[in-house]
Amino acid sequence: MTARSARILLVEDDEIQGEILKSLLEQQHYTVDYYLDGRSAVAATEKRQYDLAFIDIYLPDISGLDVLDHMRSNPHYASTPILMMTADATEDTSVLALVKEADEVLIKPLRHSEFLLKTKLWLDRQLERLKLKEANARLEAQSRIMAQYFSDDVIEKITASGSMMQPELVPATVMFFDLRSFTALSEKLDPVNVADLLNIIFTDLMDLIFSHGGSVNKFIGDAIMATFGAPLSQGNDALNAVRCALAIRDSMDLFNQVRPAYLSENIGYGIGIASGTVFSGTVGSFRRLEYTVLGDTVNVASRLESLNKISRTHVLIDGKTHELVRNLVECRRIRFQEKIRGKSQEVEIFEPLKLIE
Repeated sequence: MTARSARILLVEDDEIQGEILKSLLEQQHYTVDYYLDGRSAVAATEKRQYDLAFIDIYLPDISGLDVLDHMRSNPHYASTPILMMTADATEDTSVLALVKEADEVLIKPLRHSEFLLKTKLWLDRQLERLKLKEANARLEAQSRIMAQYFSDDVIEKITASGSMMQPELVPATVMFFDLRSFTALSEKLDPVNVADLLNIIFTDLMDLIFSHGGSVNKFIGDAIMATFGAPLSQGNDALNAVRCALAIRDSMDLFNQVRPAYLSENIGYGIGIASGTVFSGTVGSFRRLEYTVLGDTVNVASRLESLNKISRTHVLIDGKTHELVRNLVECRRIRFQEKIRGKSQEVEIFEPLKLIE
């Protein structure tokens, strides 16, 4: 709605006065539906939506207050400006109309300039209400999207700081989780079972990531990339990531023990964790921006996840992560004959076994 495209309901039993008011409004390019009685007005409100209403209190069939009650009982008219008109200047009449949620009471005879001014004022207010409602709807949609990727405490901090997307280099820990042979498995399963399986596993994983202070950066098919320390640090991000990985390991073990009947064998998985400096911020164009983290740390975490296949492990961490958690997590060194692809120097690799009591 724009102010000039507004549709206005006018209810006035004095036909001469009503036609004058209708003409004034139409001269301002408003669309006006004019009725002489209350029942016709009530029927009209059930067929179409009005942006503003002027209703005479004293009508020949039912009271204008009854029309007001009927409109307010309709959710569509919960915030629509409704102005009552009356020649009764007593305080009781005005108070009763306001109690019934009229926005204003205009005393007749109406001055035409004031009538038009009131029309513009209330339509402008209604337009601002609609803009605010749309903005709130967008914020709610954005909040729902954020809730898919960030834990509640991270969302709260992001919202409070207002600087979530500022590009910067930050120390962080990156985790990759991937389901093994899921493409082949998907070809054997009913699509409903595939969706059910992913929903069960990913819901548990996201809950564990969030509860350990992490954020889900992106879904990559049947894989998840999570970050600890970006966009905001919890202070012990590497430890949070390793604790989360061990919790995921326990969760997957439990899942495989009680796996659905449509699965003939256990679900395999791999987790890779690396710590270091990452680029944290938005990438893209003005049409679409995406928050992400980039850098060598991300590549190492992804490669470690793949190396679980060779070492027949489920969780591998790099040396930098090990340095940050060595006093709190029992680990064993894993050695590979070849260096990590793309790395000129050897990356120390460890398997976290359990938390140190």
